[in-house]
Parts: sequence; structure tokens; C-alpha cells
Amino acid sequence: MYIITKEFHLSYSHALLDMPEGHPCKRNHGHNAIVKVVLESSYLDNKSFVVDYGDLKPIGKFLDDNWDHKFLAKDEAQRDRYNIPPNESYILGFQSSAENLASFLYYQFKPQFSQLVEVHFSETPKTWAIFKQDKPYQWLPAITKEYFDFDRTVT
Repeated sequence: MYIITKEFHLSYSHALLDMPEGHPCKRNHGHNAIVKVVLESSYLDNKSFVVDYGDLKPIGKFLDDNWDHKFLAKDEAQRDRYNIPPNESYILGFQSSAENLASFLYYQFKPQFSQLVEVHFSETPKTWAIFKQDKPYQWLPAITKEYFDFDRTVT
């Protein structure tokens, strides 16, 4: 089995409003995050790659265009609560925990990269959330299949 990984870096802010009062993650705060995608294959393509690293640019473009230096909001009400302009935020539709963000990225890019097996998401140098699918359409409770547009290609 061949396994490759690629890292992407971004900075973002968020607030986990579902946390109890006094929890440090409930207030607006920021992270310098690392996203690592893991792809595997039993064979190499005609260029001797699992996937050409250059072909993974759509993942970096999505992160740069949508999440980097943005406030990741559960919904418009949360964005408005912090007076964040729409162009400085990204509405997720779910709470922006590292676990949910890893799952979102997995399902966002799995249709484009069939070799994708895991997404790792680090908010701090000491913490990682890892999502890997072990059953078809395994969803975290906060995310529904209807949220994702599997027919859309991210460029």
C-alpha cells in the first residue's frame, strides 16, 4: 500500500457557542491550523504517483479562499452576534469543532480524490482531530448528507 500526505496551513477564528459558560472555546478566538490529507492506493499511476501533489491544489485553494483569515460561523446569527462582515466569514451550517471541520473537508474532497482516506485537522501544536470513513456516509451528529453537494466540483 502506498500512502502520501500533504499539509495545508491557515489561520481562522471561531467561537463554539454550544460549549458551557466559562469554557474558553465559547468566546471568539483564533487558531493557526494545519490540515493534513492522507491518500492511499495499492498501485501507482502512469507517472509513478498515488496522486500528483500538484493535483491537490483545489484543497489549498478552497482553504485559502474560504477559511483562511475568516471567522468560521455556524450560521448567520452567530456571525452577526460578533459583528463580522459577510466577506470576512464563512457560514458552515454546523459548529466549527476540529472534528467537524475534518469531516467536512473529507466529504468535500472525497468525490474529487477517491484515494483520500483521512483528513487530520490541528488547531494547536498539541492537538489533532482525525476523520476517516469506516462506513459509507458516516456522519458526525452535527452534519447531514443533504448539506454537501456531491455533484459540485471544487476548483
